[in-house]
Amino acid sequence: MLAFILARDTPPYLYRQTERSLLSVLPGIKIIVISTVQGGDCGEQINNALAASGEDWFLTFIAGEIVKPALAGQLEHWLRTVHSDTAGAVLDDASGSPSSFLPEAPVPRGPVLWRKEAVWSGHFPGFPTRSECPFDQYLFIDKQHQVSQKWKWRPLREELLIPSPLPPPPWLKEPETRKWILPLLLANDHDDETVGHDSHRQPPRISIVISSYNDGAYLPWSVRSVLAQSFSEWELILVDDGSTDDTAQIIQRLSGITSRIRGLTLPENRGKSHALNQALREARGEWVLELDADDWLAPGCCAELLEGAEAMPDAAVVWAQHVQWQERANKQLVLRSVSRQAPVMSPEDLLIRAEPLAPRLLKTAVLRELGGWNTAAPFAGRLYEDLELLLRIVRQSPVSFVPKPLYHRRIRRGSITHRQRQETYIKWESWMRDKLDFY
Repeated sequence: MLAFILARDTPPYLYRQTERSLLSVLPGIKIIVISTVQGGDCGEQINNALAASGEDWFLTFIAGEIVKPALAGQLEHWLRTVHSDTAGAVLDDASGSPSSFLPEAPVPRGPVLWRKEAVWSGHFPGFPTRSECPFDQYLFIDKQHQVSQKWKWRPLREELLIPSPLPPPPWLKEPETRKWILPLLLANDHDDETVGHDSHRQPPRISIVISSYNDGAYLPWSVRSVLAQSFSEWELILVDDGSTDDTAQIIQRLSGITSRIRGLTLPENRGKSHALNQALREARGEWVLELDADDWLAPGCCAELLEGAEAMPDAAVVWAQHVQWQERANKQLVLRSVSRQAPVMSPEDLLIRAEPLAPRLLKTAVLRELGGWNTAAPFAGRLYEDLELLLRIVRQSPVSFVPKPLYHRRIRRGSITHRQRQETYIKWESWMRDKLDFY
């Protein structure tokens, strides 16, 4: 049998402690240490090992845990009596209601024993890779919840393991991170065609649009946040803006999850404004919600934004606050801040702040009346296209504000906006202030 130890970037002595205790209890077991050293993808490492293995069952541990001798007898008895609809075994504190997925341990534990067949089921077979979930500390708890939709779990006695003694480093902000991420991981995927609207006959309320240029690796997590929405009357339009990576193939795969997801492939890269305008022509919703390929939505985003729209029927824009995450060199995400912006009252507010308003729900009819995003703006509409459009809208229509963080922004060091922000914004702002006199 295989046993995986999730070490991530913890000190080596921790996983060696787990190795020693495990080998003393199960001498013939094959142990594989899973780490993020040199940018390793934990989910991918486990999936590759499972694909090469002929074993039907495997074990998972957290670096630093100590295995007690009673585990051997428990496993032997459990495997003799297991039912065909059982996915594996969990500790007693992770075998019941949804609250059981929130144990008090420094890192959520997840199952001890897994059936390989169960892990390979669902829309995202295998353990989530970094593309599907960039928070690998929740790797096991995430897959447990996915599997629980169709499989059952059987409890093991909690005394079989001694938890790891080392808490996560303070800079990782684990309690705050758990607050924002676990609700999405534990949400059910609302991709059943019988839920909400009929995607072929009745138009959706919201058209969610994602434009991607060479950001295919980020799309699965972004799309997953759409599938997790508590509000089901949506469609998702994925636009490949002439990418040279595997974006087209990823969009094709994601479009197969549900007919509410559609893909558009553009022959050449002409910038985000052009790509969004192509999606606008295809949108069937009353509202358009733009989602960047490397960002994601909170599970209640669509529902809360629509409530904001209903509270102010004349509004053409509904926006809310967001959470910012810093992407490190190894692609690990660290909580940076939660925006606490006040409502925007005028175009001058927007220009002075020069900050993205995310999320932003835009009335489709108003977008079409204004001609969509401006491809004739400086930088061919590739930069500040969202701000330029908002400035045109707020001059003629009310704006509704929802004072809740409903969107998650990923801050990437390599983005063009980050590298050139000061120089390019000064040039763009000067152009924009001249144009405002004519709008």
